[in-house]
Amino acid sequence: MAKIDTLYLEDPCSGSRRMVAYLALEGMPISRDRVRNLMHRMGLRAIYQKPRTTVKSDPSERLPCLVDLREVTAADQV
Repeated sequence: MAKIDTLYLEDPCSGSRRMVAYLALEGMPISRDRVRNLMHRMGLRAIYQKPRTTVKSDPSERLPCLVDLREVTAADQV
């Protein structure tokens, strides 16, 4: 666990897969599931940029709703 902690401090972007590769280079063969469980127990997570799926634009760029919703009375009418 101490070796995983020191390797994580050197590269906090590394997850369990890269951590297994780092440990294999150091001569410590260990499975990915074991590393994942140890990292979870220690509270370590890989730092990476999350996807930004919804990014609001300026209000001036928004288009108005061209459908008058008060006149829609049935399904598939628009």
